Amino acid sequence: MTRHTMHARQLLRKMLRGRPILFQPTEENGEVGYRFRGDVSISELLAGLAGLPLMVTSPTGTVNSWNMPFVGCAA
Repeated sequence: MTRHTMHARQLLRKMLRGRPILFQPTEENGEVGYRFRGDVSISELLAGLAGLPLMVTSPTGTVNSWNMPFVGCAA
């Protein structure tokens, strides 16, 4: 993400969906830093359609093929 800052910011913006990341200063074992937390969503990042092949064949060729019936509508 450090190499592609613009894309990383777009991805983070989509995941946060307008919700803030909360930062809290902390000190542990003499080291100063921040704890952060936020609610993210990946639903829009992983949306899509996975289709199945209409014909499946064996790796060695088309000796025995299996035709899957098509159910639905086609354009």
